[in-house]
Amino acid sequence: MNRTFYKKVVSTNGRVKYVPTHEYDDQWSHAMPTGCHMVVVKPGTRSQIYNIDPDMATLLAAFKMVKEDFVTLLLENSKLKPKDAPLTDAQREAWNQLSTALGESSSILYGPSLNEVAEKVGDIIIKEAAELLKNPAVKKAWDNLQTIAVLSK
Repeated sequence: MNRTFYKKVVSTNGRVKYVPTHEYDDQWSHAMPTGCHMVVVKPGTRSQIYNIDPDMATLLAAFKMVKEDFVTLLLENSKLKPKDAPLTDAQREAWNQLSTALGESSSILYGPSLNEVAEKVGDIIIKEAAELLKNPAVKKAWDNLQTIAVLSK
């Protein structure tokens, strides 16, 4: 279904005019390119992953389902804390002087987000699993495990 969206524009003389801004076509917006793709829908989120290896779909879907829990676990276990003892007055003063000297440029110091870390871990897991599945015995065991998992539900 095509829909045209309009913006209300009030001219200087007070006249109201509706100007088309863009069109929405649900057939076009939900179209996917040729290939194997995965859509994961959870309350409040939807992610689409394009051009996946069908053999990795189960593992990739499992990772996507636990990624939020994984990020929460990383967050809880990566809080900063003093290495040995609380800062001394001299250390606190030195830190304050450094912060003052850096000023706005202190914002250039940053690390990866926990979501980025989780994505990297997921990529490593998928890559390693793909490498392992090149072994015919591992592939057969993987297929048997999937069958058992489906039957046990």
